[in-house]
Amino acid sequence: MATTLTYTRVRPATGDTASTWMAALEANVTIDDAHTHDGVTSPFLPISSINKSASSTIAAADWSSDGGGNYSKVVTVPAAISGAATYNDVIYYNIVCKINTAGATYGDVIYPQIERESSTTFTVRVNDNTLDVIIFYV
Repeated sequence: MATTLTYTRVRPATGDTASTWMAALEANVTIDDAHTHDGVTSPFLPISSINKSASSTIAAADWSSDGGGNYSKVVTVPAAISGAATYNDVIYYNIVCKINTAGATYGDVIYPQIERESSTTFTVRVNDNTLDVIIFYV
């Protein structure tokens, strides 16, 4: 009989039928595809996964107007990250953007528009040029 493991994965048991094995495989792939490190379908990401030594900062004065109330800044990836593994000249990393402006929203995660410009640069776009933003590479 199949066993439900931590984070809802299913492990078939010896002697289970092929249909049980395939159902478990399908369920596990679905969970893995949709996991969010929310503590339910996968473990929380530890704070140690954030490389605080590799970050970029955008000061409020650095934003350039794109017109229509939108602002952008081209960011160069720090050398500690740009030396990471590549595939077809694409550097793989995830970023977390947080408000670095003193006040009630300090430390809040934001989700700006991000567009790759080259293998070592990307553009961040927001609609509020009063924000100081810090970008962590994880």
